[in-house]
Formats: sequence, structure tokens, C-alpha cells
Amino acid sequence: MINKEMIQRVVIIGGSSGIGLQLAKRLKKENVEIIIASRSLEKLQLAKAALGNDVEIVQLDANKESEIITFSEKVGMLDHLIITLRGSSVTDLFVNSNTVAVRKAFDEKFWTQYNLVRYCLKNLKPKASIILTSGIASQRSYPGFYWHASANGALESLAKSLSAEIAPKRINVISPGFVESKPNDTERLNSIRNIEPKLPMDRLATQNELVEGYIFLMKSTYSTGTTLHIDGGILSA
Repeated sequence: MINKEMIQRVVIIGGSSGIGLQLAKRLKKENVEIIIASRSLEKLQLAKAALGNDVEIVQLDANKESEIITFSEKVGMLDHLIITLRGSSVTDLFVNSNTVAVRKAFDEKFWTQYNLVRYCLKNLKPKASIILTSGIASQRSYPGFYWHASANGALESLAKSLSAEIAPKRINVISPGFVESKPNDTERLNSIRNIEPKLPMDRLATQNELVEGYIFLMKSTYSTGTTLHIDGGILSA
């Protein structure tokens, strides 16, 4: 169980779907106060229906710095700021890349998380924590994943650099490998095999397996500046 005295208010940015929503469902069992924020009001309302009326929802477009500033001014004091945003994607090879599209994808992955940390830092209690989300492309080469590698690497370096500056607040990163978008996601598994033939576990991670990583970093009060790879052994293969 999570220490309820330590964890009282948790914000999950990107908590209306995917890993963020599964994390919110898990935290509901811990009886902590949960706030989920995302851009889609429809998804937020569906998430609230699934989670219960005691979960607070906030519509927030994290690509807009002005909305993040407003959010930080209203959200109050926090024990954990968790960011599970993915952003858009670019699939072209580097030689065919469109700089505008790549910049947009990079901004949506890196600058959203940067700005959320920057403006919400004042909302965090003295021993609170931040968890960012990157991905294993920062450590492994895949054709067309150059912008993922750049944005993920920047996030991991940001966390390492800030860990001393903001202590005793903590900041860590979850770096997922390839994750199911739904249970028994054979379609995605077959697609991933085309770019990553080495899957030691011979499957994708479930969203709930990623959730365990976020829970660990929330509870691990001596972990900071750390990137936790949850990759099923891919980086060692």
C-alpha cells in the first residue's frame, strides 16, 4: 500500500486514456485524491464515469503554455505530478523529414513536460515528486525514430539535471518499451516485430505493467534523477 500520509493529491496529465487512465484506476484503490487533466473533454468525461465522481477532471491543452500557467494557478498544492503524454508522431525517415512536422512532434513530447514542471514546481510540496515519460528510442536506434530519440533523451537529461536543483523534491522518468494499446494487442505486436525483432519476452508490455513502474517511483523516496526502463529486456538483447 502507498503511504497515505505521504501521498495525498496526485495529478496525472494525460490521465483520461491509456497508461494514465490505468494509473488513475490503480490509485483509486489507494484512496488518494486524484486529478486527471487532458485536452479532450469527451475523454475526460468518460474517464470520470469510469473512475467515479470523486475524481476531479480538468481540460488542459498542454501544448499551450498559457493554459499550463492557468492550470498551475488553480490546481493547488500537490504530492505528485505525473505526466504520461505521448504527443503526435512522425514516421518519415530522417532524409525525408519535414522540419515543421518534426518540430511539432518534439514540442509536444518535450516542451509540454518541460513547461508543466516549470510552472507546477511551485505547487509541489517540499518532498513531492515528478514523474516524466520518455521511451527506449533514446537508447536504441530505429529507422524513423530520430525525433523520439531526441525528445526522450532531452527529457531524461532534464530530470537528471534538475534532480539536484529541486531536491528534496524528486524527479524521475519512466521509459517504456513497446506497450499494448489494448489487451491481447496482436495487431500492434505484429507491427512492432517489423521494427524490433528482438523481443525477449515475446510480447508487448501491458499498460498495467507500466503502471507498476509509476507506483514504484511514487513510493521510492530515495529515487531521483533516475530513468526507469520498462522494456522487457529489449535494451539488453
